[in-house]
Amino acid sequence: MLPAFHKAIISDSYLPFWQGVLLATAIVFPIGNAVLRRPSDLTRAAIGLGADTTARLRLIWLPLLLPSILFSSLLAAVLSFTCAALDLS
Repeated sequence: MLPAFHKAIISDSYLPFWQGVLLATAIVFPIGNAVLRRPSDLTRAAIGLGADTTARLRLIWLPLLLPSILFSSLLAAVLSFTCAALDLS
């Protein structure tokens, strides 16, 4: 597939591939931003206080990442519907 891919970088047959690449990066950035903005010693402090992996996931990571995950899901739905609408026209 790679030789054919290099012959026609942007053609109609590779349009879904490029849509997926752009959609995946748009979804990953909000979650990555939330991970980068977290306090650096948060997990280490929880480990020091005796929290196991499930407690850290449930009490620290899930509340921290839930808004970003919901925003990314909404963004994925809107962009997917937009790509589908553009493909129909």
